[in-house]
This record gives sequence, structure tokens and C-alpha cells, in this order.
Amino acid sequence: MAKITEIRLTLAAFIYAIEIDIKNVIKKYVTPYQEDISFFQNAELESKVLNRFSKDNPGVDPKENIDDVIEYVDFFDSFNILKKNHIFLPKSTSEYLSSIFQELSDLTPIRNRVMHTRPLLSGDFSTVYDFVQGLKQKSPIDWKFVIETRELIEKDPSYLLTLRLPAFKDYEPQSKVVHNLPIPDFDDTGFIGRTKDVDEIKKLIFSNKVVSILGDGGIGKTALAVKVAYELVDMGDKCPFELIIWTSAKTTMLTAKGIEEIYTTITDYTGLISVISDSIDSTIKANKYESIIEYLDLFKTLIIIDNLETIQSEEVRNFIRTAQTKCNIVITSRIGLGELEYPRTLTGLTDNECAKLIREIARIRNSDILMKLPQSTLIEIASKLYYNPLALKWFVSTVETGISPQEVLNNKDNLLNFCLTNVYEKLSDGAISVLNSIRASRRKLSSAEILYLSDYDTLDARKYLIELFKTTLISREIVDVKNLQDVYYFIPEFAKEFLSQKHPVDQLYIKKITQKSRELTSGIQEIKKVDSYNEFSINALSCETPNQRIAAKLLSEALSYSRANNYQEAFRKVNEAKNVDPNYYEVYRVSAFLKATSGDTLSAEDDYLLGLEIAPDNPRLLYFYAQFLLFHLEDTKKALECAEKVFKQKPNHPFSAFLFARCYNTMKEYNKAIQIIRTLISDQ
Repeated sequence: MAKITEIRLTLAAFIYAIEIDIKNVIKKYVTPYQEDISFFQNAELESKVLNRFSKDNPGVDPKENIDDVIEYVDFFDSFNILKKNHIFLPKSTSEYLSSIFQELSDLTPIRNRVMHTRPLLSGDFSTVYDFVQGLKQKSPIDWKFVIETRELIEKDPSYLLTLRLPAFKDYEPQSKVVHNLPIPDFDDTGFIGRTKDVDEIKKLIFSNKVVSILGDGGIGKTALAVKVAYELVDMGDKCPFELIIWTSAKTTMLTAKGIEEIYTTITDYTGLISVISDSIDSTIKANKYESIIEYLDLFKTLIIIDNLETIQSEEVRNFIRTAQTKCNIVITSRIGLGELEYPRTLTGLTDNECAKLIREIARIRNSDILMKLPQSTLIEIASKLYYNPLALKWFVSTVETGISPQEVLNNKDNLLNFCLTNVYEKLSDGAISVLNSIRASRRKLSSAEILYLSDYDTLDARKYLIELFKTTLISREIVDVKNLQDVYYFIPEFAKEFLSQKHPVDQLYIKKITQKSRELTSGIQEIKKVDSYNEFSINALSCETPNQRIAAKLLSEALSYSRANNYQEAFRKVNEAKNVDPNYYEVYRVSAFLKATSGDTLSAEDDYLLGLEIAPDNPRLLYFYAQFLLFHLEDTKKALECAEKVFKQKPNHPFSAFLFARCYNTMKEYNKAIQIIRTLISDQ
């Protein structure tokens, strides 16, 4: 097989040749015996074809020009007409037609995708090429034009570039959807997999104003957006949009030679507005933004912005914020928009889809080395390229230049730069610092652990973590721990390789994070030890979830500061703990204790009450609140109620018994106090 460079043009040439040869069979064996086209045996088809002929040939009698009328028959109808009129065919031709009828039927949807500029599917090229390769010169059907075309392409693939195929008129009613969608750029392999992604993206578009398709460079965001857009166009009257506008801000492309610049792309907000305006009405020369907004009020519009990350700015965000009130917007990007969007993150292809993709490209490019590799080896290659479609295409193209597959896999600098440099360069310093904290820890971290290990207070650290999560530099997984779901963050392998090669973490910073992790672990162990020794100690803290463990460590540090009378730092630590886990009752217990100790009595009670809303029956919280009521507010009655609740839960604990007895003693009910102490002593 010769190396094929123009897939769609190749398919168009082959299908056009097949159509000519089929119609020549009709002209040779059927039309000589006909006075009109009633042999179509389909009144609707006759009317459709005659209308087409008359439109192009006004005043010409179709009965006198039946062979010319045949040129207006569609591909599918041409071999169906032959089948219906098999009586006019030689027996061998009729039998041969029956044997290939299903194959010709299978070519029909491919022909429509080629001629109507629709995304090709995986296997389209192979189906047509295999059919054409199987045709022989001495077949019962004379495939003269097909074989000539095949031999010319085999001899010189560049011959395709000299072809002047006739314009294929589209006689179907014009689609109600006006669009400027690009020709799909994945013709070489067709659209592989992602059926679920296509369906889900369409549903998201129907139910959300702004949908973002997010993922690494080369993961297939643009291809998916193109595929979805064409499926919307093909919905016809059922399509919810009258106008689909495509814009692209893609600035680079990855080739076997490296990263190449694209100079015909949108580079800023002004360019974006100009392209959208020109797509709506090219005569608009001034006030383009205002004109766009007016048009969006008139037409149901879908705007697609490809590779938004290259032009993402506050102006662009403001445009999207305004436009989404009047139309739907789909963006593809390596960096999300945050609150403006409904994000849908793309992952890599499956094992089998990757292997299929490599084989499709290798076959088209006549790469014997890759075509001979077993399935298991192709899957292994795919895993080393992170199941990224562009990476797989880059791999095949680079191997094709003469470099061994292993050498290509060992030198992925261009690939990594293309896919992730844009993303990293747009990170704030704070986001990079938080990213390095995750990397330096060398393990998956909960959000609370990330907040603790970073160099920022919890609110800033959380802001930077959100910034990171808009990118593909970190991923997360949900883990079930003790019937609770915890979210852990980690650096995916693709990003890890890029960061390791291009942005290594300083060794001193790694040591710093390691030391903080060690301090965190030992601190939590000490907290658990205190809690097991005396659950009513002020330093006792229960912590079950990752967030609670971090908050507990911060509260322990706050108590240490309070013992040194550094209440300002103590309350700062309490606020950090509250930001880590605002639903952790211990935060309010410690906060209340510190406020009471520092003289802020009323605020202290507010915190105790907040804690009790979260954990109304917690014995430690009730114990400290009872003490607060007894000694700070001298509300003996209410203190007794709380102390009794604690005593009922912990009747044999000396702290709960002494507190209960002390309440009675304060109320001068000495006999009850003495009885509680006697019972405690007798039970020991």
C-alpha cells in the first residue's frame, strides 16, 4: 500500500470512480432499452431525479437524454436501480452485483460523510480501500475508472493533489442550521471511540449555558467538539440552534519535527470578537461587540471557542459572562473557567481504542514496523504515552522518520512541551507553590493536608488549589474510609513526567515538606495518645477524617500558643482549623475555651452553642460547656443539666462524676454530691 497523505481526497476519488463505473453499467445494459426512467421502479425517486435534471437543463427533454439523467442519480440509488433491473444484465454480472451489494451499501454512509464534510469514523478508509483493492480488471462489472484511479494513486500519491473532482451538488433541503464548522482534522484515522463522551456533551449543551471540554493537550478535545457540533447540525429541525459559530485560538501544532506555530489563529479578545462578528455578518465593520449581542437576541446560537486557554483573559471572561445569558457556549481548553462553566474532563482512550488508532495510522502511512507489532505491545506503547491520541499520532509519525519506537518513547520532550507548557506558564506563583507541595510529599494528599503543608493560610491555599484543579496538572479520587468519602489529590503520570523534566522541585523544599509531614504525623499520634489517656483533658481531641486530623493538629498548636499567652497566634490557628473543616465540633470547643480564658465570655458561649448544634450529645463538648456555665457564667442550673448528660454517658469516669457533684455542691445539695462521690469510690 502506498503512503496516503490526503485521506478524504483519496476516499472521494475512489467513491467517485465507483459511482462512474456503476452508472456506466446502467448506461451499457439498461438505458438502451428504455424510453423513459420508469425502470427506476420508484415514483418518488423518478420525480427527485427529473427535478434535478430539469433544474440544470431547462427545456431539455429527459426522454431523449436518459443517459444524462442517470448522472443525477445518487450513489445508493445507482446500484439499487441495477439490482431492480437485473433482468437486463448478463447472468455473471447480476450474480456478481448480488455478491457485492452489501459492500456497496456499506460504502453509502461513508460516501455521505466524505461528500458532506462530516467527521469520518474509524474504519471508513479501510472499508473503502479494501473494497477497491479487491476489484479486478476482468470482473463482470468493468471497474475501468476505479482501477485507473487506484493505479495512479499507488504509483504517485501526490497525483491526488492534481485531481479536479466534479462538484457534488447537494440536492437535499438545506439544513436549518447555519454554521462555519471546520473540516475535521482526524480524517487519517476517523473518529475513534468516545461514543459516551459525545452523548454526554450533547446532553450538557442542552441543559447548561456554558460547557467546557477540559483535558491535556492532544487528548481529543477539538475532535470531540467538532464531532458533537456536526451531530447537532445533522439534527435538522430538531436542533435547538439556528446558528453554530466556530472559533479557534490554537497557536501551535505538534509534528514529528517538533512544535510548529500556527499564524492564522485568534490571539486575543479582539480577534475572538472579530471572528464571531464576521461569521454572523462580514459587513459589520464597527461596534462588533454590540452587533454580536444584538444578533444573539435574534438567533438561537451556539458559540464554540476552541483552545480558550491561549486567549483567556478578563475581557474574554466578561464576554462569556454576558453572551451566555443570550446563547449557549462550548469551550475546549486545558484550563477551566471556574464558576462560569459546567466542566467535562476528557481522559485518554481505552487500551483497544489506542491499539486501533496506532494500526489505522500505521496502515495508512505504510509503517511495516508498527503494523507487525502484537496487540500487547501496542497497548504497552499506549500506556507509556498516557493513552493520549495526539501522542499516539506523534509517535507513529516520528517512527516513520526512521527513529526506533523505543528511542521515540525515551525522548518525549516535544510532546510534553506541547501538551502542558501552556498550562504551567499560566499558573500563579501561589498555585505553583501548592503544586510543589503536593509533588514534594510524594503521595496522594487530602485537601486538608495540602492546606497544612503549603506556605499559605488556608483561604489562600484553597484558592490556589482551586486554580490548579481547573488544569490537568492534578487529579483527584474519592476514597471510602470508615463509611465516609474522602477526596485525595495527586499528580497524574503525564503531568508528573513533564514536571520532573521541565520544573524539578528544589531539594531543600522537598526536605521542608518532608519535615512538616513528619511533624504532622507525630502531632496526630500525640493527640490520639492524649485522647486515650484522658478524654476530658483540654488537649484531648477526637479526629476521624483526614480533614479532622489536620484541624486537630492546628487546634493543638493553638492550645500551645495560648499556654504561652500568645492569643493572637492561637486564634489564627483556630481560624485555620475552622477553614479546614467548619463542621468539626472540636474547633468550636477549643475556640470557646480560648475566648473564655482570654475574657471574651459571650463569644465563648456562642462558640459552645455552635459546637453543640453539630454534636449535641458529645460528652467532651458538654463537659467543657458545663464547666464554662458553672465558673464563667455561674449558671448553675444549666450547668447541672449539661453535667448530668455527661454523667449519664460516662458514670464511672471521675471527671464527669466530680463535675456533676460539684454542680450539686454549688447548689448546696450536699447529700446528692456526696452520694455521687461515694458511688464513684465504691465502683473503682
